[in-house]
Amino acid sequence: HLEQSYGPSGYMQEGLSYLAYVLPILGPAVYLAKHMGISIFDEAWSRPDWHNLALHIISLRKQRNSLQFGVSESTYSYNGFMPFIFNSTNDANIKAALKWLYDRTMGINSSSPAYDGKDKSAALLYYPYEIAAQHPSIAFPRSISMISDNIDGFYGFRNR
Repeated sequence: HLEQSYGPSGYMQEGLSYLAYVLPILGPAVYLAKHMGISIFDEAWSRPDWHNLALHIISLRKQRNSLQFGVSESTYSYNGFMPFIFNSTNDANIKAALKWLYDRTMGINSSSPAYDGKDKSAALLYYPYEIAAQHPSIAFPRSISMISDNIDGFYGFRNR
């Protein structure tokens, strides 16, 4: 699934809703394998650039709008998406940018905190408590550049 469904940008033709449907199943399996010393999934798990995708397609609006593609709707709760991608990278700057986005869309700085609804336990387990949140344009400058995924034909622009 990791090899075939996601382009380098993390984009997949089904949309953000499907990503959030799959990651609560796939993420724990990958993390369990890693915990058991099985590294066969590591490269495939870290290849999709879900961090940059999230920073490009999820808005800061109260309604939690996101870029609509595939079968996803334009409003989305992202249940299960953000918590599981926190640990798909070891880069503290990327985690700081994701934490900033999460806190403002689902977490403590959100106008309507949801803490990932049905995936609250994942938010508790994987939230990067040890890292200070930082605006994406500072912590992860690539988040303000264009996404160019020539394999899947997905191009994303973000105006902050």
